[in-house]
Amino acid sequence: MSIAKNLSGLRASLPEGVTLVAVSKTHPPEAIMEAYGAGQRIFGENRPQEMAAKQPLLPADIRWHQIGHLQTNKVKLIAPFVEVIHSVDSARLAIEIEFRIDTRPLPAQRIRKDEAGLRHGHFGFGRLRRGTPFFGVLRSILVSFGMYYGGVI
Repeated sequence: MSIAKNLSGLRASLPEGVTLVAVSKTHPPEAIMEAYGAGQRIFGENRPQEMAAKQPLLPADIRWHQIGHLQTNKVKLIAPFVEVIHSVDSARLAIEIEFRIDTRPLPAQRIRKDEAGLRHGHFGFGRLRRGTPFFGVLRSILVSFGMYYGGVI
């Protein structure tokens, strides 16, 4: 089945108000262009180096999402163009993102989600335990950096 047919079927099955992020990790720019030709504009990558290598080869109106764990030292690779970072799991990372995005030549949409790390082997703030001030920590990070909390993954 072609990428265009897959996208058409997926879009038809999505509830109203749900946005499709096409995960393009490990796929070459040619495959992304096929999805782009079928109307897809939002793509997700979990490797910043891969996203940074693909971005200049593809149309400028693609909206890039960082969908996996992000190391602080990799923020600089994607900060000039990334629209959404789906996992901010430390204050240090939030500070680096804010610093790098503040140096953009154009205004950035500042939407981040936190990955709570509830599943074994995933990054995040760690398992939530009774008495853990998770949301207090999260709120202080977000308020400090003018971020929007989009939910827990």
